[in-house]
Amino acid sequence: MSNHEKDNRSERVSNHPLQIKSWKNRIRLHSVDYNDLLLDSIDEVFVDLLGTRVRDAFYDALERNQRIAREELAQHLDKFQEALETVLGSGGDTVGRTIAKRLYAKLALDFTPRSDYRLTDYVEAAKPQSRPWEEFATVKLRNFPSIVNAKVVALTAAIVFTVFYWVAQTWGSDLVVFTDALFIVVSGVCAFVAFLPARKWKEQGRLGVVHLGLFLAVLLWFLGESVWGIYELLLAVEVPYPSAADIFYLAGYLPALLGITFFLVRVKTAIKGIAFQAAILSGLVIIGSAVVFLINPIIASSSSNLAKIFDVGYPSLDAILLVLAVTMLIAFADGKIGESWFWISFGMILTTMADLAFSFGTLSGWYYSGHPIELLWLWGYISLTLGFNAQRKQLNSFSM
Repeated sequence: MSNHEKDNRSERVSNHPLQIKSWKNRIRLHSVDYNDLLLDSIDEVFVDLLGTRVRDAFYDALERNQRIAREELAQHLDKFQEALETVLGSGGDTVGRTIAKRLYAKLALDFTPRSDYRLTDYVEAAKPQSRPWEEFATVKLRNFPSIVNAKVVALTAAIVFTVFYWVAQTWGSDLVVFTDALFIVVSGVCAFVAFLPARKWKEQGRLGVVHLGLFLAVLLWFLGESVWGIYELLLAVEVPYPSAADIFYLAGYLPALLGITFFLVRVKTAIKGIAFQAAILSGLVIIGSAVVFLINPIIASSSSNLAKIFDVGYPSLDAILLVLAVTMLIAFADGKIGESWFWISFGMILTTMADLAFSFGTLSGWYYSGHPIELLWLWGYISLTLGFNAQRKQLNSFSM
């Protein structure tokens, strides 16, 4: 080959729209099958985003309804894309684009998202026969951001709040001022951080509905904390029960319940066997305990009918939300976002315990504004914030 021919060949390669990355971190693909890389990319993205249970449930449904086995996905990408969009809505396009990005990384290709491309287009453009150069693949790299610093901040805040409540019990009326302000700030930070992953997903499919629901829930709880603070800090009056704050508190359950339920219905086949039994058992224990220790005594109390509605509503909705949180945790337990769902579920558990303790304390007469039991709410907000922050970082590691 003449020097002129070599120069022309090099120019054609460098100007190709799918340019090869740096020669670093690459290995030759002589012995690697292209379809295997595609299947590996699909598997990895499913596990990273949704977990193995959801992935396996999706594969089972695809084979049962479309007669397409996992090993045949490369030959039926159009039907695979349609199934993604059926299950995840417009979020299916996001997952498909993320699969393409993972495949391009393995092939050492620069990936540029295109609005007119679907998964099939990306895959077709990346096939070895469509490229004039020798095939390469990148060494598999994972770059999920660490949330160690966030955990340290969260743990420090939890310790500081605990010490503060222990020391401030002798402050009298000043205790109410500081605790009310603290709740407004902490819940506000939680709502802001929850907004970030919700904005990332926007309206994209079922996951977008979940994030939007959780954000609206925390936002309404923040408004409830703010109204409570207005009563005690600005108006300097005892908070009536029920009050406008209780309306926001209870309203916050609805978007959370609807969002989580809406998504769990789509991945219900991922909850089976021991996972399904664990979810049912936890539900029976939680709901049974709420009925025996709170709901029955509340109904038998001499409170007004309006107060009883709120008193029964809190533990009932808490129990249902907690069951759904545990179920969601089981569904995503082994995915890359499993940790974030753990913190979100744990935050819901803590807030549920705080709500139940508040109901019991109000019924028994021992609760007061600034009581140490409020630490459960603060710890819950911290845990929720940690989970939302983890989701924000993990979602940023994908091309949405």
